[in-house]
Amino acid sequence: MHTRSEQGFTWDAGAQFMMGGYRYMRRLMEKLALPVSQHKVPSVTATMLPDGRLYYTRTGSPGGILRHPALSFRSRAKMGKVMLEGWRNRRLFDWYHPEKAAPIDTESLREWGDRVIGRDAVDWLLSTPASAFFFWDSHQTPWWFSVSLAWAVARGQWSVMVPEGGMGAVPQALARNLKIRLNTTVHRAEFEPGGHVRLRTEGPAGWETVEADRVVLATPAPVTLALLQNPDEALGFEEATLLRSTRYTSNLTTAVAYDGPPEERAYGVSVPLASGSPLAAIGWEHLKDPRRVPAGKGLGVLMPTHSYSVQRRDAPDDAIGAELIAAARAVYPGSRFEPLFHRVQRWEYAMPVQYPGWSRTLAGALSAPPREGRLVFTCGDYWLGPNTELALVSGLRAAVAVLRSLGRMSGKIDELDLL
Repeated sequence: MHTRSEQGFTWDAGAQFMMGGYRYMRRLMEKLALPVSQHKVPSVTATMLPDGRLYYTRTGSPGGILRHPALSFRSRAKMGKVMLEGWRNRRLFDWYHPEKAAPIDTESLREWGDRVIGRDAVDWLLSTPASAFFFWDSHQTPWWFSVSLAWAVARGQWSVMVPEGGMGAVPQALARNLKIRLNTTVHRAEFEPGGHVRLRTEGPAGWETVEADRVVLATPAPVTLALLQNPDEALGFEEATLLRSTRYTSNLTTAVAYDGPPEERAYGVSVPLASGSPLAAIGWEHLKDPRRVPAGKGLGVLMPTHSYSVQRRDAPDDAIGAELIAAARAVYPGSRFEPLFHRVQRWEYAMPVQYPGWSRTLAGALSAPPREGRLVFTCGDYWLGPNTELALVSGLRAAVAVLRSLGRMSGKIDELDLL
């Protein structure tokens, strides 16, 4: 959650927005006295078609899905099966408990969709939410995850909100209320059962050892594993297995300021992987909130595909910017507006992948009995799902586990009570 400003332009360089149904994040924002932006984000979205044109539709419009020009008549007729599967499995679709989907987490969207609906529906419709938001491809996406998104859209559970001041306003407000050490690297978490945790850190003052009764590692799974000498001993076999199985998509998120607005209707633009473009999605910040740009200007956040981000990981910013600007121009071939500047944000661990079978691995980690004498706890979006709400919930759960380990909490508690 990071908001940047330069030359009168303001953009979100990481998470782009929150869903209107986020319960815990709303409560946290209230506690931090952070209002939701009063500017309503346009509900119109656009998707690139096989011929390169953009198809505009309203978010959450079932009719827009059924009229999708890239779908054959046969595939459109079969889209009812997606809604049927959504209805049948609606009790297993729980943002806050994805482990409930374990019984049906049997195959990928590619496998299920090709067999049940049609390859064109997978390539140009069903796979685009996962590829645009999380940079997963259809082989990495569980079939039930895409069906649950389609089910939520069909029921109108799709609205977005942004904190006043941008997504970065939340961590900034937290930093004002917490004791924070910046510019400090943690190299190792060491401990003895029944003792204290020792953190080996390196900061402006040099090397230092910090001692604590308990530690929560709120880091990507590979980083967490690297900090622990023996993850199985520190976390337990089941939890360490979940972390070892976690993989991420990367992203070279690039903001581009324009001398005019290339897009004037749709805030979000999806570019299906089947198009072969290096772009996965574009978010038009001047449509998210006109106050983010000088009058008459445009601002896009260009989000490339995972494969592009991996291939160009070590490329200079200027080369990345030039390539993605050219890709955006291909989406808007008639645009007369020129870029003013661009800025690249490199996310090595952008989104955890909920690969087919992930919910079963998660269920195993959650069902493991509490370990006596535990000193190190973990949280992160890999525990629940790839968005800020679920990352926050994982932190609340870790806090509950810490309090229980210290004997300061017993019985059942709703994590929301901690806010």
